[in-house]
Amino acid sequence: MTASTVEKTQAAGGSPQEKGAAAAGGSPPAKDTGASPVKVVGSDKHKEAMNHFVAGKRDLLVKDIDSAVSSLAQACELLSAEFGETAYECADAYYYYGKALLEMARAESGVFGNALDGVPEGEDANNSQVEDPDKMTEEERDNVEKEVGEALDE
Repeated sequence: MTASTVEKTQAAGGSPQEKGAAAAGGSPPAKDTGASPVKVVGSDKHKEAMNHFVAGKRDLLVKDIDSAVSSLAQACELLSAEFGETAYECADAYYYYGKALLEMARAESGVFGNALDGVPEGEDANNSQVEDPDKMTEEERDNVEKEVGEALDE
């Protein structure tokens, strides 16, 4: 059988064995493609999910992380409701949602990390920027106590 004959038989609706079985009165053997059931992707839910997905990817590219996280979360929710949480159709949305969450975590950790700039850690305690309260004079202690009390009252 040549390649053109195979193409013609497939276009006609099956293999020669299936045609022979059908002609002999038997039913053609059931095909097991191993693929998941056919899923309709033209629904309004799917279109809305894809709009959120595209918006989330765009927000991620322009570094609008909060919007990206919320859009991609919505896309993941809609896609998982329609196709199931482990469906192949959800993979890209989950990937970009995770990427957006990672970027958000990096941004937030950067904020907290910068808050303690200039404060010594461990062995840098002998820095002139940080005073030892035991080395303060009585007058300095009274002054600091007064300033702290005023600040707390405000």
